[in-house]
Amino acid sequence: MEGILAIIAIFIGFAIFRMVISAIFTTVGAAGKTLVGKGDFKQNMELGFKGMQSFDVQVIDSTFESDGVSLPIKQIQCKGLFPVSKPVNASVVISIFDASGEELVPILAAIENFQEESSPAYQTISEVGLIKDNQGFTHWVNLGGVFPEILEPPYSGNRDIKIIVRLVDNNNFPSIHHGFNHSNDGILWQKTLPISMYFKDKGYIEVADDRDESKALSIKIAMGVAMSDGSLDKEEAEVFKNWIVKSIEPFTGSRKIELKDILNSALKDSFASSREGTFHLDSYLARMNKIADKGVKYETIELCFDIMAADGVADSKELDAIKSIATYLGLNMEEISKMRDQRIVNLNSEAESASSLEDLLGIEADWSTKDIKKHLRQEFQKWNNRLNALEEGEQRDNAQLMLDRISEARKKYQ
Repeated sequence: MEGILAIIAIFIGFAIFRMVISAIFTTVGAAGKTLVGKGDFKQNMELGFKGMQSFDVQVIDSTFESDGVSLPIKQIQCKGLFPVSKPVNASVVISIFDASGEELVPILAAIENFQEESSPAYQTISEVGLIKDNQGFTHWVNLGGVFPEILEPPYSGNRDIKIIVRLVDNNNFPSIHHGFNHSNDGILWQKTLPISMYFKDKGYIEVADDRDESKALSIKIAMGVAMSDGSLDKEEAEVFKNWIVKSIEPFTGSRKIELKDILNSALKDSFASSREGTFHLDSYLARMNKIADKGVKYETIELCFDIMAADGVADSKELDAIKSIATYLGLNMEEISKMRDQRIVNLNSEAESASSLEDLLGIEADWSTKDIKKHLRQEFQKWNNRLNALEEGEQRDNAQLMLDRISEARKKYQ
């Protein structure tokens, strides 16, 4: 799971993993150019269809490169004439299952950008746009990708995996839950791609007991971030509530009630201990390092960033707390910074930031002026690229604010 946040470069561009990752999978055109760069989607689609074969998809092993980070990816490609008889506004939906047993079991995603809207089951949606019966591809074109780093299977070891690729009608979008569609309404075409994968870390069924405690620790650690300013705001409480609801959603019956009680107790107890001065963040972090896998650790940081962004302001105490937590848990700080960037771009651009230039731009206190200048050049290039890719609105305004702050920092460290 070492590359989980680097993906957020996609999500977030993990991002990078909602982060910039969303930008990669927003359209098939973006995927075609960003993931492998085999040409413009529109140009390919307008190629003559004479002699073109039936629509088909395949999966190949490839590598994703972003901001100096290299990650393995299962690239999904398509070729052939689109399987439609009239113009359709379409998208491609990808779900993944473990098929090693008698029944299909959903594969989960450690990053929210690769999850179903109401469950942690893996899902990506790539918007294709308007397609017609006389359009298609004469050669293989990138359609999307699956990052093994973020997948959470039910069990570890060698697993038989099935990737379900669906071409769907955006105007009659099918209901897909835990990877399953309960009717064919809205599904224009689909195919199952069988592959084998090896997973080193324990699966989510194997580590159920440790995972319950790890989830509770996530809440307690995030409470440390929320209470760094001495209070739990209404918006922060809502983030905790939504996180708990999503965490228990895959379960049913007594198991769901049990997990809900565990997480609610963690929320209540950690808030009370914070108020009473008996909150021990170090002990929570030490326990998480002992029992939690990388996926849970990254989920914890993601929750912490959501707490930080809940009030629409980047608070320096909260940013410092998250940085310390990520360092203690041994997570990749470059990937963490990309996750931070995604939250910053969604903050309230009209609110005054409570953070210093150094906090917002990720400048470390022990860096030399030369290192700072190099970092600022990289930050400028990154935020300038994002500004050009964003439409008018809050995110574009925040990207411009970051460029303004970079200019201010350059003057400070010239």
